[in-house]
Amino acid sequence: MDYDLVKTFPVKRTEPKSFDELPVSKLLNYLTRDNIIELIGFPNFSSLNEQVRQQTGKISLPAVKKMLADNEQFQAILDQNHGMKQQAYNKYLAANAKVNDLTRQQQSKQVNWMMSKPKKQFLGCVAKHTPPEVFQKCVEQYDDPDAKYEQYKIIPYSGLRNSAYEKELNAGHTNRAAVLRPPPGMKIQHLPKGIREYVSRNPSEFKDYLDEISAETKYLSTISRLVKKETGPDARDRIRRRILQAAENTGDDSDVDVENDSLNEQVRQQTGKVSLPAVKKMLSDNEQFQAILDQNHGMKQQAYNKYLAANAKVNDLTRQQQSKQVNWLMSKPKKQFLGCVAKHTPPEVFQKCVEQYDDPDAKYEQYKIIPYSGLRNSAYEKELNAGHTNRAAVLRPPPGMKIQHLPKGIREYYNQQASKEGNWSRCKR
Repeated sequence: MDYDLVKTFPVKRTEPKSFDELPVSKLLNYLTRDNIIELIGFPNFSSLNEQVRQQTGKISLPAVKKMLADNEQFQAILDQNHGMKQQAYNKYLAANAKVNDLTRQQQSKQVNWMMSKPKKQFLGCVAKHTPPEVFQKCVEQYDDPDAKYEQYKIIPYSGLRNSAYEKELNAGHTNRAAVLRPPPGMKIQHLPKGIREYVSRNPSEFKDYLDEISAETKYLSTISRLVKKETGPDARDRIRRRILQAAENTGDDSDVDVENDSLNEQVRQQTGKVSLPAVKKMLSDNEQFQAILDQNHGMKQQAYNKYLAANAKVNDLTRQQQSKQVNWLMSKPKKQFLGCVAKHTPPEVFQKCVEQYDDPDAKYEQYKIIPYSGLRNSAYEKELNAGHTNRAAVLRPPPGMKIQHLPKGIREYYNQQASKEGNWSRCKR
């Protein structure tokens, strides 16, 4: 296996629109604050700023531009000012040329590809080291208008990228390190955007918060309450029965001339856990397995029938529409939730996770950070209480969805801790 592999991605050029084709909404991206004030006057600009502040809680030039994009009077003023319009169009052409730099496109896609796993591991690390009460609080209060959680990011990108670069360099992966190397001028930060500014502005307030969340009694009582319903004398047997049932549903492949335990052990050594999808991936390239499957027409037809049923489900246009609507409605709550977690996570956690996100013993990639069912249910209840019946109808959790306030992986972790200790008063973080 080539551990210094750098994947190549397809890239393409995008032809720029002509001067007359480019919409005002695009041109506005290249107008400065001073340009807009010159066009509409300072009193009008201040009035728009105030409207934006009342709606969003902060002043935002992009929000002002969005309002102007649909304003016919502004469009007429801009059309009359040919010099400024040409200036904005020239900036658009320069930006388009930059986007069409195929080398830059390729590198950008490679960086995104190589950073996807570190990001996932970093978020898992933050989730593992975040007190459980933070998840509960953020599921319920993610939209707090005073907190404005959407202004906080959770990934300190520059610090994480630099850490990934150094790890590849130390491993001798020169090709991958060359791609990840931070560009000149990138300031390396170990705290996410928004959190840095908050800590700088409120050092005493932040210290008080850290003292508060360090109270172990509150921490332990919260864990106990959250996992109480998920534990019991027969919990292990229930889990075992579900695993056996899932194995039966996949079909009997005992004829394969490869020991299942052997494949499972290979997967476990590579990933740290037993994973049926990983075993299937190994078998997909196994010619002996393919020959055996070809001989078993009944099982092959059964699998194909399941594929057809799944394909029909995917092609259900009503289901497709609802799925897209749910994703759209949940995008802002997810962003606010992550901002809330970032705001209430001790700074040393970010430092630790930037440096140790790939700890092979910790296996942080197994931990999720968003308790999706709990967050969706909270969003549904908020829309319902606000009288937004259409939005609530879309967000309503489907029958059978178990509402959880701890993310996947984190729940199991605390359950294991509880079963090991047997007594919450002795459970150590």
